[in-house]
Amino acid sequence: MKSVFVIGGHTGETADADAELPRLHKVSLTLGHVLAKAGVQLLICSPFPDSVDYYAAMGYADAKCGGVIQFHSPTHSTVEEKRCLLRKTLGRPGLVIQDWNYPGPEGNEEDVWFQSWFLAQIQALEKADVVVALGGKVSQTASTLLHLAEAKGLPIIPFAFLGGVAQRSYERRDWSRLNPGFDSSILCDIDGVEHTIEIANRLMLDRMQSSPCPERPKVVFVSFAHQDSAMANALRAALLKEGIEVLVGDEEIRPDQMITATIEQAVLRSDVCAILWSRQYAQSPWCYDEMSLAINQQEYGKIKVWLFNLDDSPIVPAQARKLPAISVRSGHAMHHCVGELLGKS
Repeated sequence: MKSVFVIGGHTGETADADAELPRLHKVSLTLGHVLAKAGVQLLICSPFPDSVDYYAAMGYADAKCGGVIQFHSPTHSTVEEKRCLLRKTLGRPGLVIQDWNYPGPEGNEEDVWFQSWFLAQIQALEKADVVVALGGKVSQTASTLLHLAEAKGLPIIPFAFLGGVAQRSYERRDWSRLNPGFDSSILCDIDGVEHTIEIANRLMLDRMQSSPCPERPKVVFVSFAHQDSAMANALRAALLKEGIEVLVGDEEIRPDQMITATIEQAVLRSDVCAILWSRQYAQSPWCYDEMSLAINQQEYGKIKVWLFNLDDSPIVPAQARKLPAISVRSGHAMHHCVGELLGKS
């Protein structure tokens, strides 16, 4: 997980209406702090102090962990003035604040401003790996944004304790079927915000597990760049320990066949294609062909694709950007991820 988009706001639906706004601000501060500690980029839109965004940014900066805050906002003098003031307030060593500007309102009418903010929010959603929702009125943009996130297949963490669109999102998901073994009641507890990272990781793993071929795989094809052979060996060791056959492209080459045909046959007889994405992988035509074949087969329901990002480099192919990805930095982490994925098979 690289970036988290935070949305929501006041709902007016809690039993103690006077306490709702202070609770919302407090939990937003906590959320920002948790995301900063985890080294995750924070994606927000509003620099105004009546928003969840503002307090999440404050909590992120107060963690004093550096990091990146992305502001996705309409281009307008009023917005820029508030962003400048907030930048001064948030200023911390190592903290990077990025401004992503979009077309501003062509007038001062309320509905024109509404459209400008909505456009900025949609663009922020495009950059997010995970969406966290806190409250949010049903009549505002957060409701549509969560529906869009659901349609995109993005992991959504809807904290339901403040009601609003977050609660609606929580209630319409079939947690027991889509996330078996996950105790979703943590999303109804205000203290659950402190576990946002663990929850996000679990949802992302479950999303990888929900692709075709629900049975435990018997054969896994490992697609990797030669420079990443150490991580590939760690993955192979973890799979072999589980009694799973591992295929590696170079080892499958036959003298009586073209290389491409050999690799294609190896991919096609696998239950899973594990892709170890990295900067080196992105530069390899052979790796690109293996990835394209695997993704096409997954779309036909023939195999499953596991995508591991070894260095957080951007996923380039358009098809692959839709895949859930897990960031892995060490052999130990790879063993853990394999255990998690196979444990739910």
